[in-house]
Amino acid sequence: MYWAQIAGLNIDEFAKDMFTAGTDISNKTMVEIFQTDVKAFDIEEQKVHIVQSIIYDFDAIDSRKEEIEESLQTIHSKSDAVDTIVCFTSIHDNGSRFYAMGKHMAWIEEALGPMGSFREGILSRKIQIVPALSDIYQLRS
Repeated sequence: MYWAQIAGLNIDEFAKDMFTAGTDISNKTMVEIFQTDVKAFDIEEQKVHIVQSIIYDFDAIDSRKEEIEESLQTIHSKSDAVDTIVCFTSIHDNGSRFYAMGKHMAWIEEALGPMGSFREGILSRKIQIVPALSDIYQLRS
């Protein structure tokens, strides 16, 4: 804190600027974003692709809903997954928004909530998202 005062830095603003710059998606298409971090999971013998994009806050996607949906359709139609889920995770807002396409939409919404809705505290694909999906897929299969 002492050095920040000497330098005239507001640490909170500096951290926000750094994180925002590091998670800026404004110059990328949604297809590019979706292809950056996609992982395949076998959930109850169903191949599910889960994309996760870390953003500072949801302002980065609020005006891009149509592009999100069109790009999700594009990547899902070209994949061999039965379900494709896109998760936008905001560390600032401490949660995620989900969009999906596929065979088990009702199951996905049961596990993660309505498409585009905010789920507070859901930050980890491996620790939170996959187990939530696994529980519902197992229950409904």
